[in-house]
Amino acid sequence: MIRFFLMIIILSLLSEGKGQGISSNICDSNFLNKEQYEKCIEDSSFAPMIYQVVNHLSYYKTVILPKYRMARTGLVIPDSIQKMILELKKLYDSTLKEKSWVYGNDMNKNMKYVSPKSNILSLITFEYFKIYPDVYAVMLNDIHTILNPASSLSDIERFKGKIQHLLGSLPDVLTNQVYEITAKMQIEKNKYDSSMNWRGFLQGTAEESEREKYRMIDFLLWDK
Repeated sequence: MIRFFLMIIILSLLSEGKGQGISSNICDSNFLNKEQYEKCIEDSSFAPMIYQVVNHLSYYKTVILPKYRMARTGLVIPDSIQKMILELKKLYDSTLKEKSWVYGNDMNKNMKYVSPKSNILSLITFEYFKIYPDVYAVMLNDIHTILNPASSLSDIERFKGKIQHLLGSLPDVLTNQVYEITAKMQIEKNKYDSSMNWRGFLQGTAEESEREKYRMIDFLLWDK
């Protein structure tokens, strides 16, 4: 809850900045050891990225997602499928909560507690996955086997199994509907991403055919 309110404050302050920019860190070597001082200086390089991420997140949330909210709420989903969706969403949320909390704390430690901009950037990054699900980035990307908190290969395979089970249980009509909606949505998103030279977070090397399936699951898990 504290992290949520901090996120709201960050976005409000940035939006009210009216393009004034983010000041560089004030790093005083009289009070910081050599490593802390270097981390403090390095942290200033994250300032432009914060504005880019906030602008992208704002467009995604206020322009792209509203266009597809009605399509999501209009889906006719059998009760048995809805139950599976809710169970997978619960697993997704718990996984995201754990990873975002640990990752944020680890970054703070690794940057020697003198890197506010990298901390802000990590908060905004995980906000994406709260606003709109990304099961590949949060649950399936193999990089999670080496990041902290680590997911084992068996964890990832278990997640994949649940996702495949849900996909295989969808009625054909619902599958076609969701595929068409998410394909259209992705075209619009790709167009905007290209204009910003945007690569996203934790996107890994999955084949496009796999991403299409995961995007269908993302849409179904979306809280609207």
